[in-house]
Amino acid sequence: MNEADLVGVVLHIREQIDFLWNFHVTISAILIGWVFSSKMQWSREIGLIVRGLFLVFASINCLALYNEYSLMNLALEDLQARSGATTGFVYEFSRSGGLGASSAAIIHIVGDLVILMLINMRIRNAQAQPST
Repeated sequence: MNEADLVGVVLHIREQIDFLWNFHVTISAILIGWVFSSKMQWSREIGLIVRGLFLVFASINCLALYNEYSLMNLALEDLQARSGATTGFVYEFSRSGGLGASSAAIIHIVGDLVILMLINMRIRNAQAQPST
């Protein structure tokens, strides 16, 4: 695999990373919108199901992002090693790893915890209100 192929691989991985972040943000926004606009009665069971499904989705998405960032890092390291350049486009491109797998996972998990906190807050408030 030559440098051009590796650059193409890295760009493809970045597209995957963008898709996974956009998918997570979109689903999270839809979930928050639904939870806060819903007029339904929130039983304990429904709350557990919503939180559980979100946790499954968030975990799968976070692991996928972690794997994609790890793959991108490997491809960038390979590109840097193959090029041997210390200046120029290939060198700078090979150093452009973005957040990195660990940082992305931390940001994802913190965001997920905030979303779960909002869901819990809404469900508690809905359960505390008397039925009409």
